[in-house]
Amino acid sequence: MLASPVFATIFVYFYKSPLSYNIFILLALAESINLVGFSYYTMLLGIGEAKFLTLIQLVTLTGATLFVYSGIIITNSYYGLAGFVIIIAIANGLILKHLKKIVVFSTVNFLVKAGGWKLLFILMALSTVFYLNHSFGLPIFVVSGVLAISWFFLFFGDIKELISMGKSLIKGI
Repeated sequence: MLASPVFATIFVYFYKSPLSYNIFILLALAESINLVGFSYYTMLLGIGEAKFLTLIQLVTLTGATLFVYSGIIITNSYYGLAGFVIIIAIANGLILKHLKKIVVFSTVNFLVKAGGWKLLFILMALSTVFYLNHSFGLPIFVVSGVLAISWFFLFFGDIKELISMGKSLIKGI
């Protein structure tokens, strides 16, 4: 979200394809989900669940292929990437469900402690931007600017904490 104006500039001025920005937003949605699921994925890999993860990769690859192909055939557009976002969410849900069979924990409690409300906000913001940009053709730089500013306010406290930690490390040296 923070780099959104940079990508908007690249898509508009370098590639001369503002439509690519919508594709970027859809892929950013999928990666936002994957950022949370990566920790679960890594844990399962570390405890020897490679066969299950291979199955998840197969489901993700098959689902993504079907959604993207269907989007191209049915709508002659990139809309199938929205299905890619859905299959990523499903795969991450399956990983979480499998992990709960191995380790007892509260999903809600974990998401609250891990800043799940921020992820929810990011998903809602990106989905809204995609919808508004697709439906109404809003100016790409306004949309990308709003995303960047939203990200800054969302993570302002985290940024302050990281700066403070960095200062402490430098003082310790």
